[in-house]
Amino acid sequence: PLRVFFDRWGRFGEGVGFFEQALVSLDPAAPAHGAALGVVLVEQAWLVFRLGRRGVATSLAERGVGVLRGLADPEGLLEGLYVLGALRLDAGAYGAARALWHEALTVARAEGDLKAAAHALELLGVAEELAGDPAQAKARYRESLDLSAHLGDKEGMVDVLNNLAALLIDAGDAAAAEPLLRRGLALAREVGAGRVVPYLLDNLAKVAVERRDHARAARLGGEALTAARDSGEKALEARVLETLGRAALGAGDPGRAEGLFGRSLRESWAMG
Repeated sequence: PLRVFFDRWGRFGEGVGFFEQALVSLDPAAPAHGAALGVVLVEQAWLVFRLGRRGVATSLAERGVGVLRGLADPEGLLEGLYVLGALRLDAGAYGAARALWHEALTVARAEGDLKAAAHALELLGVAEELAGDPAQAKARYRESLDLSAHLGDKEGMVDVLNNLAALLIDAGDAAAAEPLLRRGLALAREVGAGRVVPYLLDNLAKVAVERRDHARAARLGGEALTAARDSGEKALEARVLETLGRAALGAGDPGRAEGLFGRSLRESWAMG
């Protein structure tokens, strides 16, 4: 999908403008425009979501999936299910997200699309993790990673390596997470998956915090913050600011830590 270009390079605002122009040329009443309309709505929804405009993104995605469910367009429907599931997850509706991604896995397998199946498995891992089942999440991530590796899908592997490493960090196993993150960062730079790089850097900064290497955490977090700001992704910026706050606190600078935590909260509140 064209969305992947804007997403990969962090050009979210530019992508939103592109899809807004595309919508102008589509007639919702024209049957021939149905599939294109559904896909454009879904792709615009994802980029709007990346910019932190959750309510608008949800409305666009619901409308897009509603259009695509009535059409013989499995690829478009898969994109819609991925995006709407992410929005449900973001709203805390883990069961609804899981149901959408189970549907995506069923569609992918029915179509024989193993790459899409690997992605659906990864998303199910995210849902299981946030629903409080880390063992099941780890199994889903491993299944997705193995399938992506079998397919030679390096970009698919990058996301899963980052998510699996984040799960290990949360479980207190930073030592096991670090090699996964290093591998993910190398692959991300090899394939040009720029959108994932700040996430990987942020997680590497978290590993450094756990190891009490606060200078390294600040350096990695600073790189992640620059990349997050360049992309315009507010949720990621808030997340990195929190990591930098933890690094400052560990380094014995509570004043700086308080300022960073405050900025993180303000970014979060601004998104609603």
